Formats: sequence, C-alpha cells, structure tokens
Amino acid sequence: MDATATALLVTVVGAATTTMTALITQSRIDRSRREGRREEERRLLDERFLQERHEALGARRSQYAVLNTSARQYLTALSDYAHALGRGSAGEHTAREASQLEHARAAYRDCYAELQLTLPEPLLADVRTMNRSLNATYGVLIRLTHGMARTGETVEGARLRIAGLWNELGELRAGLRADLAD
Repeated sequence: MDATATALLVTVVGAATTTMTALITQSRIDRSRREGRREEERRLLDERFLQERHEALGARRSQYAVLNTSARQYLTALSDYAHALGRGSAGEHTAREASQLEHARAAYRDCYAELQLTLPEPLLADVRTMNRSLNATYGVLIRLTHGMARTGETVEGARLRIAGLWNELGELRAGLRADLAD
C-alpha cells in the first residue's frame, strides 16, 4: 500500500472512530437521561402515593374525631336527660334537655351516615354496635318520658346503660386509634 492510500485509510478509520465514539457517547447520554427521567417519575409517583396516603389518614382522623365528638355529645345529652327524668323535672327544664338530646342525636346520626360509606368493615361493625346501643338507650328514655316503659325499664337502668356506653365508647376509640396507627 502506498503512503497516500495508507493516509487515506488512517483518515477514514480516524473519522469513523470519531463518529462512532460520538454516537456511542450520545447513546449513553440518551440512555442515562431516560433512566434519570424514569427515576424522577418513580420518585414523583412515590411522593404522590405518600401525599395521598397522608391526606387519606388526615381525612380518617378527622372523621374519627367527629365521630368521637358527636358520640360523646349524644351520650352527654342522654345522661343529662336521664338525670332530668330522675329528678322528675317537668316543663321547661325537661324541654331544654329534650331539645339538646334531639340536637346531639341528629348530629351523631349525620356522622354515622357518613361513616357507613367510608369505614372499613371491622370498624364499621364496632360503630354499628355503638349506634344500636345509643339508640336503644334513647328509646328507653323516650318510652320512660311518655309512660310507655317496657317491663324492667327504669331511669336507674337507663343510667346504668349510659355508664356502660361510656366504656363502650372508650373501646371504640381505642379501635379507631389502632386503625390510625396502621
């Protein structure tokens, strides 16, 4: 091979090597960018998942707080009404207790209706039990008020039921806290 052909061959090989090096480098840069974008997308998805989870936990915490508050107010109103009945109060005082009881009952009922759509089944079963107990006690007090008490229903019996309901609410609250901790 003469010197011109060798120089031409060296030039072609050099140019091809330079071009191939540039192509390989660009390919690696593109792959690195794609991997970077995928990693960024995964990071954003993870952040979004954590944010949604945090928001869902906040919403559950808020619902549980409303349930606890409304159940406590309902229980307090039941207790106040039972005490008014036990004192034999009539007229305005009993009417005030009855109004407070109806207001607390309505607030609890609204809260319970919302929770029926959102609570997980194990907790919903506990809340249903609490709801039945609260409303059964309400029924006893109303029957006592109207002189239609069933056999064995007394104001003292209603007070005992209410005391038990406070314990039941404490157990329910513990279950709600455990759900939030999961």
